[in-house]
Amino acid sequence: MARVHRTIRMSSCACGRVRCQAVGVPILSVVCYCDDCQEGGQKIERLPNAARVLDADGGTPYLSYRDDRFSCVSGADLLVGYKIKDSAPTQRFVASCCNSGMFLKFGRGHWVSMYRARFEGDLPPIEMRTQTKYRLVNTEIPHDAPSYRTYSMKLIGKLLASRLSMLIATISRLMALVPADGCPLNHQNPPLEKHVENGTAWVAGCHLADLLPFRVIRFILTVCP
Repeated sequence: MARVHRTIRMSSCACGRVRCQAVGVPILSVVCYCDDCQEGGQKIERLPNAARVLDADGGTPYLSYRDDRFSCVSGADLLVGYKIKDSAPTQRFVASCCNSGMFLKFGRGHWVSMYRARFEGDLPPIEMRTQTKYRLVNTEIPHDAPSYRTYSMKLIGKLLASRLSMLIATISRLMALVPADGCPLNHQNPPLEKHVENGTAWVAGCHLADLLPFRVIRFILTVCP
């Protein structure tokens, strides 16, 4: 089977000690104008010698990736998370070595929004500008992408589609652990234990194929592109 080529993009703090990796196509390339992003960006920019996070009109450009396609490959111990208030579900992570804003993580979400300014090289074009009702200046908004006063259905749809893709990827990985033939029971295994024996996955003393309709899922994954 031919190996599928995936683009790998690297982001780096200003001094180069913190580096993050993103694999494949981003969920979205977006500029957000919401009040939280503006407040969070201003908080980062007030740090000593911090690089800019916000555009001149208050927008924050992001490349958003699934959690399973993002990693910090160096300097993770230098990352510090900031919240605009203690109860906020979102943290903005900054490289403490040079106060570069690196990425945003919404606690209940399955994605990471990486600050576009921290990437180098060719980047995908901006797909949309969102929450423009909070835009600070009265100048004409750029026409490089569709603009939405609130969160658009397109944005929500892309997030939902990426969550489904993550689920399918997880099922595919589990499928690699489950043999195509038979569903043997093994009642000798300790309860609530998961392990792999001879390439077969077991949970709570039962073969995974006994716990989930894996044969049906295997068929769907086989016949669907």
